[in-house]
Amino acid sequence: METVPDERDVRAFNSPLVSASPTRTHRGSVVSTPAVVAAVEEENYDTSYPKRGTALIFNHVQFTTSPKREGSNKDRDTIQEELLQLGFDVRVFNDMSKQELLAKLEEVSKEDHSKNDCFVMVVMTHGEENFLFAADKSYPIAELWEPFIGDACPTLVGKPKLFFVQACRGTKFDKGVKMAKVAIDTVDASASSSQRLCVIPSMADVLVMYSTYDGHYSWRNPVNGSWFIQSLSSELRQNAHRKELLQLLTAVSRRVAYQYQSNVPDNEKMDAKKQMPCVVYSRVASEMDTPRGICEQAVAIPYDYPEPVATDSYIIPTLGLYHGSFVFSYLSTFLSYITPYDLPVELLRDAFHTKVSFLQLILEALKVESGYICLIAIFFLISLIPLCYTIAWGCAKEPDDDLNPGPTVDAIIQAEELSLEESLHCRKSFLGLMLQVVILLLIAGVIAMFVTNEQIASAVDQTPTVVRSSLLDAATFLRDAESQMRFVISEGLATATERIRNDLESVDKLLGEPIQHHLALFTGIDIIFESIIEISTSSSNLSRRIHLLQDALARAAKISYEAEYRLDELQIQLSVLQRQCTFRDKPLCDTLRIRNFEDTGLIERIRKLQSDRTLAKLMAMGEASRNSSMHILTQELTLARATFRNYAADVRNASEDQADQVQERLEELNTDTQATVSVLTQTIGELVGQVNRTANFSDSFFDRYREIGAILWLAGLATTIMTLLVTLILLSALSCGCCHADNKAGITLILGAVCICIASLALSGFTMMEMLLGAHGQLFICHPLYNEPEYTVLQKLIDKPGLIYPTEPQYGIIGELLRQAAPTDARWSQPVQISLSKALNECEQGRGSYATFQLEALLNLSAKIEHRQRSELARAIESVGASEEPFLGFTVRIQGLLEDMLYDSDLNLTGTRMELTQLSPDKDVLTFIDQLQRVSAQIQDVATSSRMTTLGSRAKRLQLSLLAPLEQLRGDIVYHLTALELQLSPWAAQVNKSLTHLRNAQTFLDTEAAEVCYNRSDVYRARLRAHLDAYRNYTATVLNDRCASCRPLFDIFDALRMLFCHHIMDPMNGLWFSAFLCLFLWAVATPLSLMLSSTYRRLEVLSSKLQHSNSHRYK
Repeated sequence: METVPDERDVRAFNSPLVSASPTRTHRGSVVSTPAVVAAVEEENYDTSYPKRGTALIFNHVQFTTSPKREGSNKDRDTIQEELLQLGFDVRVFNDMSKQELLAKLEEVSKEDHSKNDCFVMVVMTHGEENFLFAADKSYPIAELWEPFIGDACPTLVGKPKLFFVQACRGTKFDKGVKMAKVAIDTVDASASSSQRLCVIPSMADVLVMYSTYDGHYSWRNPVNGSWFIQSLSSELRQNAHRKELLQLLTAVSRRVAYQYQSNVPDNEKMDAKKQMPCVVYSRVASEMDTPRGICEQAVAIPYDYPEPVATDSYIIPTLGLYHGSFVFSYLSTFLSYITPYDLPVELLRDAFHTKVSFLQLILEALKVESGYICLIAIFFLISLIPLCYTIAWGCAKEPDDDLNPGPTVDAIIQAEELSLEESLHCRKSFLGLMLQVVILLLIAGVIAMFVTNEQIASAVDQTPTVVRSSLLDAATFLRDAESQMRFVISEGLATATERIRNDLESVDKLLGEPIQHHLALFTGIDIIFESIIEISTSSSNLSRRIHLLQDALARAAKISYEAEYRLDELQIQLSVLQRQCTFRDKPLCDTLRIRNFEDTGLIERIRKLQSDRTLAKLMAMGEASRNSSMHILTQELTLARATFRNYAADVRNASEDQADQVQERLEELNTDTQATVSVLTQTIGELVGQVNRTANFSDSFFDRYREIGAILWLAGLATTIMTLLVTLILLSALSCGCCHADNKAGITLILGAVCICIASLALSGFTMMEMLLGAHGQLFICHPLYNEPEYTVLQKLIDKPGLIYPTEPQYGIIGELLRQAAPTDARWSQPVQISLSKALNECEQGRGSYATFQLEALLNLSAKIEHRQRSELARAIESVGASEEPFLGFTVRIQGLLEDMLYDSDLNLTGTRMELTQLSPDKDVLTFIDQLQRVSAQIQDVATSSRMTTLGSRAKRLQLSLLAPLEQLRGDIVYHLTALELQLSPWAAQVNKSLTHLRNAQTFLDTEAAEVCYNRSDVYRARLRAHLDAYRNYTATVLNDRCASCRPLFDIFDALRMLFCHHIMDPMNGLWFSAFLCLFLWAVATPLSLMLSSTYRRLEVLSSKLQHSNSHRYK
């Protein structure tokens, strides 16, 4: 296979590279026949992926059998820079062999592209028709995209795959058309249907842009790079965010066509040649909706909507309920161990509604409270220990008789008494130490009792504030949630409506211009019109040439008429002369001959040229008269261009009625939505009213609550003071002992023991009361409140609210509250069935109130804002579209005029020019004069010779005065005919070419415009529907996740349980535990006190006896 290189030129003119923003936006176009792909139902490409995509650049410079591609490295660097600026993962490969290239394609296709928006490949190499060249061998061009389509690369299915190929595709040259501007007819190959012969990938979502048409050369500058790649890079740099895909590719084609022309002066075959890129694609999605870079649509659908702002004016977080440490929280765990059974909710509900007797309630409660009963028994038994021990101590007899003193005690007995005294002192010290430890613990217990009692009092005093703040926060939450949901629903719809209204007002840009650009790209109608305008310039030149010809013909005709008359006179004079010749000279006179114009046919040919209707029509084309064909052509061309260029404005004008209908249907949707919002507002307002009524009702309750709290505080304070006084008695006894007032210390200890006996009963009663309050609060309230995440007891108590309603509601407390608060005319789509535990768990996670409390059942919002269920709105949107009627046959009259021009250009001037070249009256007269002179010299008769001389003079004057100018005019006429012939041939070719292109363009418009308009209209309608879909999705997402979080409700719930359980119940449990500790320490202190008192008494007796014995000894 012979290699066909992409040809080099020497220079490119007028091709500046302008720096601009390195980002762009574009929209893909909709093909006539969509390819078959897997089920991809989206009308827009999904471009929400985190990465832009992979871009491969294959640059081939060196070949084993082909010439070096100088300038390709310039293309590589330029396109690499632009793709990097667009955010692609660019990979460059240089001079790869066929095996390496295909292996690399296979390797990249196996990669994971699931997080990419699209895929781009740029190939720069030698090529020929349907084949490209690697460094060593050729390969079919289709092998570029085969690894990336369908099942070969599943992670790119449904994503745009863009291929740009810089390579020759044949050996043909595009000569272009000589115009005032260096330009090219973009449909130069349409006559041979080369556009339809482009290699089109059969799979979907593939776009290929070739540097040239099928069968043609592709040009490359050895210094500046290839025309195509440089133009593509420039467009990416300048218009990345301003043009849609078709506009951008059209701009690339225009840049290549207008700004470049080969300059190879030493090779006429390759000099002054043009190039036109070719775009082919196949896809299923209507739009390339990627808001970033090369795969973006020009005007992307906005998905951002105003977000509601939640209030932060809640009071509960400012109360500091979570500050501090709760040291007695472990007691709740202990209580849960001794009461492992759940609260008998059904029993309480029946007792609350007097369905069971009090005795049955007590008997059933004993099954749950057996642990508490055991604690009460322990408390009571411990409280009896001091009394029992004191009674036992008082009834016991002390062995003091053994120490009676006598005067006859011997030394041995005295020694034993001294040993006993020492033992009693040791005992006293030990008991004193133990009692000191007990007193210290008692003091700690008293302090704990005082602190916990004050904590309970403080929490009780804070309870009204916390409850009122909770109710205020609940009302604030309800109002804020209603405000946020109303904002999302109303403002979101207003935003979507405004965007649809803007799109309807911009239908010319969003619908008309894309159709216009699509048809311009595939028909080249704009450039065809420009080429026809150039025909007008050529026609003016042609008309001027014919004017010059006609002027020469007119002057030649005028001279020829007079010359013909003079020649006739000369002919008559010659006849007279011949008759007057003598007989001898008669033969010589008869040899004289003169040709008149009738013989030469000059006048006839001049008259024929003057009266030629074709020349007259060609001359009239360039005239400025209103009836000239060129004027008519200009008018028709202006009308056709206006029709095409004003198509977008015509679409806007034609769609005004449909736009009004869409806006009317949107107003109806807005009205229905506002009615739905009104239902929400009324429901929330009623709930706020219930909260306010609850707040007002709580005032009387808190008065009673404070009284109970004051009683508990006084009881705790009195018990603490009592415990402190008893402790102080024991402490004073120790103080007397330290001062060696053993008698007073013993008496004080006995007094302390007696006080303990009495106070133990009171303290045990207080401890049992506090324990019952704290334990039952923990069992009946705190355990249900902290039973996360099931909240089993709480759900039984409230979610099926038998304690609130005698007859249980069918769907739970939340559904019942919403049902009572909702307007009577509210239409429920389904009952609200949400358990209290689920609501608390979801609120703890910060879920939206709309989803948590199933407000959809009340509002039925999703059905009301679903535009597909609103048939009138759907029909109104479906009625919006663009028609192909302006394009049908709108160039027929221009084609007729061009056909007439082409017919008139079929003029054979060569024969006339050759005939005029052969005719020369001036030469005929000169020949006659010369002949006359020779004959005159041979005439013997002097008179005849004299007459001949006179006739020769007359002929000479005729030749000089008329025939010489006529000969000059004949030469001018031949020159003008030659010049006209040279002008007429390319003009006819240009007319023929433009006519052919115009016919092909009109054929495309007649056959494809309807489908293009339908597809683009469908894309536009999909855009309008996409706004409503975006609003629906936004509403569903925000209402369910990001709007009106019910976390404040959980915070209120958590604050209330924190207040009751940690600020009241925990200190209360700490209070009874501290009291129990004091009670236990009293039970320990009583034996210690009595034993220490006995020790004091025995030491006193022993000391007295020893003193008595010593006094007898000295006497």
